[in-house]
Amino acid sequence: MAWADSVYGAYTNGRITDGAVSLPVLNKALSVFLASGDTCKAARIMSWRCHSYDNIGRLDSAVIAGQQGLHWFRAGCDSLILMSLNVSLSNALLSLGEYQRVQEISESSLAAWNDAWPYSVARDGLYTNRAIAMVNLGAMDEALVAFRDVLANARKEGVFPEQSSTHW
Repeated sequence: MAWADSVYGAYTNGRITDGAVSLPVLNKALSVFLASGDTCKAARIMSWRCHSYDNIGRLDSAVIAGQQGLHWFRAGCDSLILMSLNVSLSNALLSLGEYQRVQEISESSLAAWNDAWPYSVARDGLYTNRAIAMVNLGAMDEALVAFRDVLANARKEGVFPEQSSTHW
């Protein structure tokens, strides 16, 4: 269990740059958390798996991983896990051209966001994905406002462009 917790901590504080490398590690950690009954950590692992599958172009697996993570998320789990799942799932849906679904997921997540929560790149990702979806839906005026929201949120959070990522 300590190994799986260290993996969890490393991925919580790091970036996934190579999905093919991360997936075997995440799969092993997932097995440990499921065996221990920790569906909250399993849900977060599924968020990272969703991102990893998207990273290597396995979009069907990415969507399935995101949906499974949402299934495991329950009352008592950290709400940021849900937001991270929604970002990862919306990233995969962007790759699939499912712009209306991305907009719906992003807007409902942002509406539920609690400003008292600690900073999370998930919020940046939700704002960014919403804006990208709007562009692709042809809603240019709304997209411009949405991109301004991305910048306003980054400034509010004290995030600089090189620190921000839409992949968590």
